[in-house]
Amino acid sequence: MAGAVTSPRISIALGVYNGATHLAAQLDSLLAQDTTDFEIVASDDASSDGSLALLRAYAARDIRLRVLAQPRN
Repeated sequence: MAGAVTSPRISIALGVYNGATHLAAQLDSLLAQDTTDFEIVASDDASSDGSLALLRAYAARDIRLRVLAQPRN
């Protein structure tokens, strides 16, 4: 079907709470995989260490990353 939108074959759920120390390395590793037919759905649980800003910066550079920001832990 021409022009049909398809979902990625793999969805990766990433729960984040104050994980900024290791978050960049995790995202870099996930985004460097050989397969590209995947999405990462990261849910930040009201982090106070800059995790959400880091997630949003990565999401601005790679459309495979979706960020959900929870209002409270």
